[in-house]
Amino acid sequence: MKRFYRAAAPLALVAVICLSGCIRDTKVQKAKFVFAGVTLPPAFHERQVDSAPPELASSASFAASPVFVILVPERPAPPRRIVASAEPEPEPAKPAPIQISPQLSTEEISRLKGDTENDLRSARLNLNSVVGKQMNTFQQELADKVHSFMDQTRDAQTASDWIRARSLAEKARIVSVDLVRSF
Repeated sequence: MKRFYRAAAPLALVAVICLSGCIRDTKVQKAKFVFAGVTLPPAFHERQVDSAPPELASSASFAASPVFVILVPERPAPPRRIVASAEPEPEPAKPAPIQISPQLSTEEISRLKGDTENDLRSARLNLNSVVGKQMNTFQQELADKVHSFMDQTRDAQTASDWIRARSLAEKARIVSVDLVRSF
């Protein structure tokens, strides 16, 4: 018997090492989802229902259960429109939108007017310097932008929106400088 254990022990050790897997992966990871088996829905059994109402015992201790009644008010009918004529009523005139602008002093207005005129004059001179030159698509787009900014500046001046006019004139001047530099 001792011989059997001596021969079986090394074989069992080799079998354990071979079947245990890679030595490097000694960490055992827990399964993220545990499979618990298939759950069957509960079986429904048909019940025998007696359609006869239950008999009530007539005793003095039996009190009738209270009856709750919920009253839902009727919805009023929508008001009927009385049409006097076949012509639709004209919509009321919408008031002009209120323009919120800061209150500027006369000195600020005169400074903005002067800066606006200087920028418009500079943009006009820059545009005149490129008249007659061959323009590519990009340069033509810049020229169109300058003209657009100048037109918007004149509209803002007409509306006495001096801050907007100053901003648009400055944009026209900056784009016109870029146009001149592109040649």
